[in-house]
Amino acid sequence: MTQEEARQKGNDKLKAIETLCRQLQVTVSAEQTITKEGLIKNIVLYSDNERYDIDDQKQDEKNDKETTKKPTKETTFLREKNAENSI
Repeated sequence: MTQEEARQKGNDKLKAIETLCRQLQVTVSAEQTITKEGLIKNIVLYSDNERYDIDDQKQDEKNDKETTKKPTKETTFLREKNAENSI
């Protein structure tokens, strides 16, 4: 394989990765740092850019909790007596 063919194949792979990231609505970023020990650390971050409709789910859960909510009892006298002995 010639250098030009290798470059073309690399460009084709890069285009395929870019297309996949657009389809998945993902952004890729990379960082490279050198540690105090002299090691090179490569970090690749994939950020999900897709918007999720979670507000509706929270509202449904809130409605479910309100319908199943039980009244709470007040503190009993026995509990109040034990309060002095607690930490």
